[in-house]
Amino acid sequence: MKKAFPIYNDVFYTGKLYKYNLEKKTVEMIVDMNINYLTVNENGLYFYAGENGMTAGYYLSFNDSPPKRMGDYEPVFYGNYQLKNTFSGNRHTGKIFNSGQGDLSVPVPADSMYYSIAGNKFYSMAVGVINELDLLTGERISYPRNNNAIMVDGWISVEMERIADYSVINGELYVTAGNQFIYKYDTAAKRFIPINDFNGNKHYEKLFTDGVNLYAVEINYLNGRIANVALRLFSPDENGDFVLSNLH
Repeated sequence: MKKAFPIYNDVFYTGKLYKYNLEKKTVEMIVDMNINYLTVNENGLYFYAGENGMTAGYYLSFNDSPPKRMGDYEPVFYGNYQLKNTFSGNRHTGKIFNSGQGDLSVPVPADSMYYSIAGNKFYSMAVGVINELDLLTGERISYPRNNNAIMVDGWISVEMERIADYSVINGELYVTAGNQFIYKYDTAAKRFIPINDFNGNKHYEKLFTDGVNLYAVEINYLNGRIANVALRLFSPDENGDFVLSNLH
């Protein structure tokens, strides 16, 4: 599902698009554009690219054909519907789910950003909160970030200053906060709880899922600078808890 803007210190990470072959262990550049947003689903790859603050949306099929402009549509699908931006003249008025023949009756919040679909739920992210909208009933729920420090292993005080990215697996909400932890929302405690052990100078930013596993972009800092970036795999154990695994 989805992917959110990769944000750190209010700066967008941008770069070209590469493909990694898991069997041959080779890397190939497939789009030579300045990309700042990427979504991958069963329909293909969607991204935004541009320069000097001017961006446009593109679609790329899995056969590596040239990217195509998306126009007013966003890379979020719900059945036969796709999220579409609406305008009055040059003024942006909101977003709707449109099938090409009609609109979905449940309205989408006009200020929704960094969105995704999981089942019948539409998720969007804002500063310090993730919003959930049931596309069948119209019910809305907000999941705020922890507004105070929490203790890990009885002695590490962790501030959750922001929500950097999120993924949803089997109705469970997982987030990164740009620190050393990945969090799961505990509905009983009504707060996010870390799922992994303290990880020193390694911070988690981006979060992805294939519906079974979690994949996190890990950034290792040394003397306040980025030393290396890696992709980490968290797989469910026999109890359904996610644990760090080897990525083959």
